[in-house]
Amino acid sequence: LYRYSGYRSVEIKDVAGDGQFAELQGFFADKWHGYLFIHFAMLIVETEEPMNIAFAGNAHFSMSEHGLAIWLKLRRGTLYQVSGGEDVPLFDVEPFTWYVVDLAYDVDAGTYDLLVHAEGQEDPVVALSEQVNAVGIPGSGLRKYSFIGDLPGQDRSNAWFYIDDIAITN
Repeated sequence: LYRYSGYRSVEIKDVAGDGQFAELQGFFADKWHGYLFIHFAMLIVETEEPMNIAFAGNAHFSMSEHGLAIWLKLRRGTLYQVSGGEDVPLFDVEPFTWYVVDLAYDVDAGTYDLLVHAEGQEDPVVALSEQVNAVGIPGSGLRKYSFIGDLPGQDRSNAWFYIDDIAITN
């Protein structure tokens, strides 16, 4: 129904209390050194519902070394990044607006640059440099991503959003 470019996007729609969780998860070649560049577009329908976007290493989506490196989360209409274990507010999300996210992750330093553009706006809504990764540990490698409503085991989210144009490169 909604797409940023091309023919279609991925719709992720969670239903609270159904015993399941809707997720788009993918894997890419392990990245233990150097830079990783991440690009995607997202459109959020239910801005008051929790959702999570995460990039992690072989310790999965845990707050440990080689666990969560990049974690963006939506809570009560505000998009946050997790940096050094702390939630940092970024901006209030407008429903049915495409946001294009670009990340440049320096694996060795454990930091990333974050740029977010909103559909129809020339200036970015977020432009941050050298942000400490989610766990605050340099050298945390990456191998997978997840776009999900609430975290497994919680089952309280009615998240509804679209993801498009995922590109992950060295």
